[in-house]
Amino acid sequence: KESGASMESSSSLPPMVERTTLREKNSIQITKDVPAHEIFEFIEKYGQGGFGEVWGCVHKQTGEQYAIKRIALREAEKKAGSTERMHRELQVFVRLENPYIVKLHEVLMDSSYLYLVMDICFGGDLA
Repeated sequence: KESGASMESSSSLPPMVERTTLREKNSIQITKDVPAHEIFEFIEKYGQGGFGEVWGCVHKQTGEQYAIKRIALREAEKKAGSTERMHRELQVFVRLENPYIVKLHEVLMDSSYLYLVMDICFGGDLA
């Protein structure tokens, strides 16, 4: 489906599913080989998961606040099947847009980490 096209509408679907749209392919900027700390100021570590951390950050040029999930690529590669799973999840995350799903704004990658720049949300755990 094209950008802005709603998923099939059916009275049996929950309202949160009916409000899901697909973004255009390649609508998320992916920046390679630029360290995230050159673009964002990392302010506070919010949480940590299996091979990732979530940080509160501020964009240095715009002053906008974001949450950045920083995923250690080496740790992800060590776990069987995790690289493929991470790739599939990222593909879904990039395409979906729904008011009930945290919005992904940008993806950065350097030799050590994958950075997912997302809306900042309070009162939960993104790790």
